[in-house]
Parts: sequence; C-alpha cells; structure tokens
Amino acid sequence: MVGLEGARESESSSAPPVGVKKHGTSMAVWNVPTPVEFGVGFNPRIGVRCNDGCALSGATVEVLDAVGKRVATATLGPVPWEGTKDLYWAEVEIRAPEDEAYHEWSARFPEGEVANLQHAETSQLFALRTTRPPQCTVTVGVTDAATREPVDSAYVRLGLYTVYTDKSGVAKVSVPKDSYDFVVWKTRHRMQRTTIEVTKDDDLRVELVQCKACTGLLP
Repeated sequence: MVGLEGARESESSSAPPVGVKKHGTSMAVWNVPTPVEFGVGFNPRIGVRCNDGCALSGATVEVLDAVGKRVATATLGPVPWEGTKDLYWAEVEIRAPEDEAYHEWSARFPEGEVANLQHAETSQLFALRTTRPPQCTVTVGVTDAATREPVDSAYVRLGLYTVYTDKSGVAKVSVPKDSYDFVVWKTRHRMQRTTIEVTKDDDLRVELVQCKACTGLLP
C-alpha cells in the first residue's frame, strides 16, 4: 500500500479451511493524533482491501483496546480512498483513555462473507499516546539567520508535540506545564535543539543557520 502518509498496514496470514478459498485482506490505519488529550474524542481512519480486488463497502471494522475489548465499530464506505482502486475505508469515532500513558490498540477486520465471498481476518496495531490537557501556549517564531526572513514549513517539536511554521514563520503549540526537548529544523539548515521549561504562555524566537551539507532527514 502506498500514498497514505503515516499509515500502517498489515497483511492477513489466516489459512482458509480445507475446501474453502478465503480471499486475503490487508489493512491500514491513519489519522491518529499524537499525542491526544485523555478523555477527548478523535477520529482515526481505517482502510481494508481485498487481495483479489473485491468491493468491501458495507463490511464492518472494529477497534480493540490493549486487552482486546471492542471500543468502536464502523462500516466501510462505498467509495475507495482517493488515489487507490480498492482501499475501502471508514472514519471511526473513539474516545481516548482517561489516563496519561502509552497504549497499543488495534483495528480489526473480522473473518466473514463479503459480496458473497469469504474473506480472511486481518488486524493492525496502532500506537496511542494520551496526555494531560494543555495549560500553556508556546509561540515559536523562526527566521533565517542570514536573510532575517521568516522560515515557513520549519519543523518545531516540543516533546511529543509537533507543528510546522506558517508562511510568516510562526508556529503555535499548546502543551501541559512541563520540561520539553525543544527542536527546530528545516532542510538545508542547521538544527537547533535545547531543553525548555514551560510554566506559562511564552514567545520563543529561533534563528536557523543555512547549511548546504546538512541532511534532509527529520531529526
């Protein structure tokens, strides 16, 4: 599967019973926020495809928590995801757990009959980090050290929280009070990295130095 940024995909390995040919299936999960405020609703997307190209619209998918309890279900829509021929998908409504922790949940496509044909079960793990409600807003202004011009689309990270600057070189991120690893970076610029303590709303200014030899990979 290609073309779904941040998606994770699994391939079914279920073996069909003797005499019954089950169509293999694969699954992708995307649009999972990181982190998500605990107790707050979010809407991941789940896509499933049949290895033989069957239309899976109307089939059910479900989300299971870390102990296998079903927390949500949804029905695959009638139209494949844009840019694909056979990835049928659904948006699922979920409420995040009421704690601050790392969770491994899973999406599942149950074994069963779809379009009068048997399809094998498949599932896909996805990570979910829950955190406290935000208490402060940090505004980050990024400029080029040589030109003094704003740097747009610069990567800004405070701990688990990531944003990108807008055309005016500004990014805003709301976080709980805490100490954070603070990173600012853009391709062909030297990365700036430090640790900051966030106790109130704050404005930070960062100058990025151009560097032709710097890597194009995210930090």
